[in-house]
Amino acid sequence: MKRKRLLIDADEVLADFQLAIFELAEKLFGHKLTSHNFDTWDIFGAFPQHERDALFDIIEKPGFCKTIRPVPGALEAVQELRKHVDVHPVTSPFSSSTWVSERYAWLHDEFGFKRKDIVFTQAKFLVNGDSLLDDSPKHVTSWLEEYPEKMGMLWHIPNTRTLTQYDHLRVKSWGEVIQKVKAL
Repeated sequence: MKRKRLLIDADEVLADFQLAIFELAEKLFGHKLTSHNFDTWDIFGAFPQHERDALFDIIEKPGFCKTIRPVPGALEAVQELRKHVDVHPVTSPFSSSTWVSERYAWLHDEFGFKRKDIVFTQAKFLVNGDSLLDDSPKHVTSWLEEYPEKMGMLWHIPNTRTLTQYDHLRVKSWGEVIQKVKAL
């Protein structure tokens, strides 16, 4: 019998990208931020253009990707999920010339993913699987429009807390994700 396939986002689900951005913003501008300071998924829109440009100048330079730490509990959760389903990171790359190779290396070094397991695309709705776990409401809903019989899960991040229209898709813990995936 064919194993089920979980598609899993990298940033904010596996990789604590926002924390890396907040640490960078504190270093560059003196801002002490957390995701609780934002009410939108796209935190970059809250920065003035000159600060956003400065952040992207660093994000898109070689080496930034390896400074990102895993989301707490993600390593253990992926190990448990692999017992039940095939797990495939589906991630949107930055325009940096080194981002894809660095993200490959990061996903391999932190989680043991092989190149053939990872999909890079901003059009996640094009990737077929049995379930998608992502922190972006747009990615989850567009994926579910393409695969309405499948299971989409919105990984809870504090800056999307006010988007209550997506609460029926929201998962707030790795235990909840594992339980839902086991029920596939």
